[in-house]
Amino acid sequence: MTAHKTATAAEVAPIILTLEAQLSHLDRLGAFIAAAHVDAAINKLRQDFAASEEGPKPPKPPYA
Repeated sequence: MTAHKTATAAEVAPIILTLEAQLSHLDRLGAFIAAAHVDAAINKLRQDFAASEEGPKPPKPPYA
């Protein structure tokens, strides 16, 4: 089994920039379904790493 380390927001930033460039190319080509997938990946990375920068959140109470 391979051990994976958790990436930092600084490590993910260049990946997001690359994906944004590819998204632009896909849009220009009219590859809208592929562009939607890349856009979703960009948004998920931003969401995940914005949350990691904020630190751990307290658990939600059940049925809140």
